[in-house]
Amino acid sequence: MACWLPERSLILAIATRMSLELHLDDAFDHLVSLSFRGADIPESFVLMKRARTWFGLLVLEKILQVDAGSLLGLKLKGVRRCRVLLNRPFSATLDSRLFSQVELNHLRAKINENLLNNQEGILQAVQDARVDLDVWSQDWLRIMESSPLSGSELPLLVTNLMVQKHWADAMAALRAIRATGIHNIDIMSPEQKEVLRMAKEALQEHLDILVAQPEYIDNFRYAMDFVWAKCAFSFLLLLKFTILLPETGDHDLLQKGRTLCQRAEQYSGHGASKIYLRLLLLGIEKYSSRDQVQSAELDTFIPDEFVFEWDFPGLNLFSSPRGWDLLFDEYLLGDDLFAGIGT
Repeated sequence: MACWLPERSLILAIATRMSLELHLDDAFDHLVSLSFRGADIPESFVLMKRARTWFGLLVLEKILQVDAGSLLGLKLKGVRRCRVLLNRPFSATLDSRLFSQVELNHLRAKINENLLNNQEGILQAVQDARVDLDVWSQDWLRIMESSPLSGSELPLLVTNLMVQKHWADAMAALRAIRATGIHNIDIMSPEQKEVLRMAKEALQEHLDILVAQPEYIDNFRYAMDFVWAKCAFSFLLLLKFTILLPETGDHDLLQKGRTLCQRAEQYSGHGASKIYLRLLLLGIEKYSSRDQVQSAELDTFIPDEFVFEWDFPGLNLFSSPRGWDLLFDEYLLGDDLFAGIGT
């Protein structure tokens, strides 16, 4: 319920209390202790089900903490120990996906904390974060490729892994920029602009995977609101970046966006999915008309969903309006435009 309803934080809090009352949080440690003793007893299967439930709650809680600005903060000691539960008689194909998400969201929360307490410089902090995310993704790529349980699910597992990796890369860079308190690209340092380019590159890779792997979009029929939200947000921010940080290769962005919308449209069944699909289409419309009208308003387009529901950074980035630049030039040249204005 918390995955698909706006009252997600309240529902998650209730689920957390219920889980603690049922001692689901103890199942993981108990299962690990049995595994180290080599004991695959019938109890292990029950414990694994309880541990999966607790892990699923942890993943959602961390998503809300990192991506929705929630103040929740559940802790899990020895996160990487969950790997020992893979490829056991009681494990299943999708356990590697679940466990990798547990690790990733724990890592992202740690990265965000480090960025807020950054003492090394913004570029170095983001590069350190990207190294940590690279290590995470390469570890899990090897685990998935070597697991006999992956089977025919391996391509989708790898696609999901890389989608999450590129999203995490982009968000780390954008949160680092947010931490500086500077949103006007024109007054950013070269180091800060380089971090933005890194974010743009990660978002482009994120989009390329979505477009190139239609089987990933097929799973949108089951996707929680967060998946739809980050899909819409990442594309809208890419549109803004093509204006703020234009580069060669941006020309095919609209076509990719239309392809993404066409594939996602057939799975937009419930309310939230339709909202985010509409935002995608609206972004394409505004971007397409930016040359035909004086202002397409894409530079100030910040949907309420990314203000009140999700705490995704970046849509408030802007560049100094060209009009102000012209006015300033005219003022320096003594243009009559300012005649009559009091000193």
